Amino acid sequence: MIYMGDFEILSLKVKKAVEKLKKLDSENCKLKLELDYLKKENEQNKKKLSQYIILKRNSQEVISKVERIIKKIDTLKVL
Repeated sequence: MIYMGDFEILSLKVKKAVEKLKKLDSENCKLKLELDYLKKENEQNKKKLSQYIILKRNSQEVISKVERIIKKIDTLKVL
C-alpha cells in the first residue's frame, strides 16, 4: 500500500533530480561553448605556426643569399 507521505518523498526526490539535471545541462552547454572556442583558437594557432615556419624558411634563404653575396664581394676586394 502506498501512503501520501511516500508520494511527497518521491515528489521531492524527482524535483531534486530535475534541478540537478538542469544544472548539468547548463554546465554541459557552457563546456560545449568553451570547447568550440578552444577549437577555433587552436586552428588560428596552427595557421600562425605554419606562417611562422614559412617566414623562418624564407629568412634562412635570405640569410644564405646575403652570405653568398658578401663572399662574392670579399673575393672581388681581394682581386
